[in-house]
Amino acid sequence: MNAAPAPLGVGVIGCGTIARYQHLPNLRRLRRARLAAVADPDGAAREWAGRRYGVPAFATAEELLAQPAVQAVVIATPTHLHAELAVRAAETGKPFFLEKPIAASGEEAARLLAAAGEAGVVAHVGYNLRFQPLYLRARELLRSGLLGEVLAVRALFAEPLADVVAASWRARRESGGGVFLDLAAHHFDLVRWLLADELVRVESAVTDVEGRSATARLSTAGGVEVHVVSLYGAGPIDRVELVGRRATLTLDRHVARLDAVGPRRRRYGARRLRVAPSPALVALRLRRLLQPSWEPSFARALGAFVDAALGRPSAAGAPLPATLGDGAASLAAVLAAELAARRGVPTPVEPILA
Repeated sequence: MNAAPAPLGVGVIGCGTIARYQHLPNLRRLRRARLAAVADPDGAAREWAGRRYGVPAFATAEELLAQPAVQAVVIATPTHLHAELAVRAAETGKPFFLEKPIAASGEEAARLLAAAGEAGVVAHVGYNLRFQPLYLRARELLRSGLLGEVLAVRALFAEPLADVVAASWRARRESGGGVFLDLAAHHFDLVRWLLADELVRVESAVTDVEGRSATARLSTAGGVEVHVVSLYGAGPIDRVELVGRRATLTLDRHVARLDAVGPRRRRYGARRLRVAPSPALVALRLRRLLQPSWEPSFARALGAFVDAALGRPSAAGAPLPATLGDGAASLAAVLAAELAARRGVPTPVEPILA
């Protein structure tokens, strides 16, 4: 009888909010992985993580990457450090899970793509919503032809964190912040993934001087019009609406609900279409009755990375994680939107190449 493979030793670089509430506890729950070490230049953050999880804690990424027990890494630092740290991980031959966005600039992203390609390491990007049961069900419905040809998408993402954001790297573009990079990037990736289409042009974009609100109107290669609004300091919302020739579909992540509407059969007007939720979506709704903030997509994205790093084949029909190429495509759309906002003219989405 073959023994079970040893769990993957994972190091976490960056012990801030996303690591504290998602990556560190999720790694502890994964049987096929074990937390091997943490690193953070902030003494209080790394000491808390090291003490809480009983692992070595280092001040620098170099120290963590040098540990033989660290076989793969999760990079959960502010954005302006993403590309540099991922390049270092690639150069040491360690698979890495990189929080989004993959870089703060096109030049950094191109360097990362080249380094990862040369090293040939497993690399996933933290677009966790690809593993969210709501969006997975929506993707199934789109593939079924329920909506017919998709003509337009509207997405709205708002977080009521204005004071927290203003005091952190998330508010400053030079450190990789601002709503385009922090919030809109999620919806840019979702649109590409849901539609299996590419964002090719930013028709118009507007952002405020403080980087707390942004609006972009884009078009895809297939001719779909996409409207994305992102806000800090507003009531929480994460909603996507898809308009097709046959029907429309509305997705609300916070209430884990999808609604499809089509025309009445014989008279003018609209009717709600009966769409069964997937078993995973039902389970999510039930879990949120006890734990309203429960979000399983982070753990599932991390689990997919661990399986890939261990060389385990994906199960049939399993969600596909975001690659560095996907991360580069989302970043390219962000950069085009920022440029369109500055210039006030339509701007093509220029692909980022290694």
